[in-house]
Amino acid sequence: MAMAQNNSVYGRTAGVEDSDEMNSPIISGSMVPISEILTRLGRHGCQDITSQLDLSKFSRAAVSTGGFGDVYHGALQDGTRIAIKCLRLLVGVDDESGKKQLKRAARELYVWSKCKHPNVLDLFGVARYNDRVAMVSPWMENGNLTWYLSRYPDADRYNLCADIADAVAFLRQNGVVHGDIKGANILVSRDHVPKLTDFGSSAVSKCTLAFTATTNTPQMTLRWTAPEIFLGETNHTFEGDVYALGMTILEAFTGYAPYQGLLDVAVMRNLMARVPPARPERQLPIGNKPADLLWSLMTRCWEGEPQKRPSAMYIRDEMKAIIAAHPHNSPSPSAEAQNMASTITISIDMSPQQIIQCLVAHGSCDISHEIEGSINSWVPSWEHTFDKEVDTEEGTTSLRDGTKVTLRRATKSRPYFYHGASEEILPNMHTAYEAHILSRCKHPNIPGIAGVASLENKLVICSLIPELQYQCLSQLLSSESYDLPRCKVSTQIADAIAYLHRNQITHGDISMYNIRVSSEYIAQLGGFHKSIAHNTPLRFPSRQSTTLEGYHASVSDQYYGVLVKESEYEVDIFALGRTILDIITRGQTEYGRVNRRPERDIPTHSDDGDRLWSLLQECLSHRPEIRPWATDVQYIMATITDEGLRERGPEGQLPWSRRRDS
Repeated sequence: MAMAQNNSVYGRTAGVEDSDEMNSPIISGSMVPISEILTRLGRHGCQDITSQLDLSKFSRAAVSTGGFGDVYHGALQDGTRIAIKCLRLLVGVDDESGKKQLKRAARELYVWSKCKHPNVLDLFGVARYNDRVAMVSPWMENGNLTWYLSRYPDADRYNLCADIADAVAFLRQNGVVHGDIKGANILVSRDHVPKLTDFGSSAVSKCTLAFTATTNTPQMTLRWTAPEIFLGETNHTFEGDVYALGMTILEAFTGYAPYQGLLDVAVMRNLMARVPPARPERQLPIGNKPADLLWSLMTRCWEGEPQKRPSAMYIRDEMKAIIAAHPHNSPSPSAEAQNMASTITISIDMSPQQIIQCLVAHGSCDISHEIEGSINSWVPSWEHTFDKEVDTEEGTTSLRDGTKVTLRRATKSRPYFYHGASEEILPNMHTAYEAHILSRCKHPNIPGIAGVASLENKLVICSLIPELQYQCLSQLLSSESYDLPRCKVSTQIADAIAYLHRNQITHGDISMYNIRVSSEYIAQLGGFHKSIAHNTPLRFPSRQSTTLEGYHASVSDQYYGVLVKESEYEVDIFALGRTILDIITRGQTEYGRVNRRPERDIPTHSDDGDRLWSLLQECLSHRPEIRPWATDVQYIMATITDEGLRERGPEGQLPWSRRRDS
């Protein structure tokens, strides 16, 4: 979609054809280098402030991550705290995916630079950081709207939402379609002012800078997306922004994403049938005048026919009218829920139903009543770990709507136990902890869960049966006939671990036995039986490890023959390095010989071999303190390819063929 071409099928959104600057300069990622893109952006009002960065004050690890980039905390040389959003792509790449991301970033920068409003996050400028294109903005101490409301449950949601509506109205008046309005894209300043951000899906009707198309399909976030956009009837529109604004107001008042309690499959059905969310009567009680007025306004935002939705200006004015008429009568809906959630502790004497209530309060879904079909016989599933086996049981069944799910529950073996818990209680505690961690993970290379359920007085984890067929990585590596894109799979696993570490979760058992790969080469990291959530508001009983106090069980102990004192994060990095080495060598690395370079698979005379081997040596070091961050592994692996690991010929040319058995 061309940035300046966002014509609504309903006729409201102006297109580039209406612009007098039809022949403005084009940014084409396939022709123009990044330096030229930044130069052109500078000529159109987006300042390059690379020289103003104080690199000594930047966080080493990303503080948050998204589909197209990572955000770091840093400072300018004058001490101003900043957030710097780096495109997850190295400068100078020439693949088509990279070009599209560059154009998307350039478009986001251009649109963002034109939006000056008290409730739109400021853009200081653009910079190069770590050889990546970066967007620089003020640091927002209170995080996004969802996080802010969890910390300040008594915040005035009416005024917050009126300010957000004012920002959307400003965009409409200036011909800008945002395209991704939701709580996660609204940051809150130190003085509690909401700021709309993330213009990566935006479009502007009139501009001095045009961009070639990157995709014909709009980026979308399911639960905030208008039905007509979800169904592909139109791209992002002003009417779609109004729909998302209504969903964001609902999110602010409930503390949950829209359609809370429904699986994504059910949400899709509702969108196709144009069925809006039900009224949350606990947060917006019937008979409460401001709540009634607000609910009426929200339902108008979700009209099935887009042209019947009110404008953002109207929503802003109505919100202000509700505030003026009822200044002290606005309910504070989620305060009780948030306060209750912040103090929840799971105890060993809880029933499965009580444990589920705690899990649901922290983001899981209870689908006990959705399970309708009979359970196929439970089958033992022996999950491999380095030092012992962990037994689980799996079965399959159907939900009421016919959806097939896999049920999984722990039996007893784990590398830790809960103080005071009996053998009968331990499996439920193990299952609950794993379910809580998985419910927090939203990543394409980590299998999500549909929810939790209580069956036969036992807690089970429910997962959707994937459409694609997956096979264990260890089996694929041992197959002579399977041609695995080794670097692609390795990069996906590194990306998953970086995601976990950014969310303060350690895996604890990364290996080729806990990775599955689909026929389309999509890797899935499983085996979360030893994972740890290091900063979770849901409290579990004290957990005691079966290893020596002060040490952590790790594969590095076995390789070096001594106990190595290391953190769980450092254990993960060692295991990640070993797993990448296993993938690259197709599982042929000799036990205990991780420091011997496999010349056949990582040849010295290759484009990427030295960089990969240097990275693996750091990951596999017996000195934990020099092992890299997961994000470092992620970024470096993204630049290494199977082609780059092919040995060069005598004149620097690649051989015409190089077989596995050569």
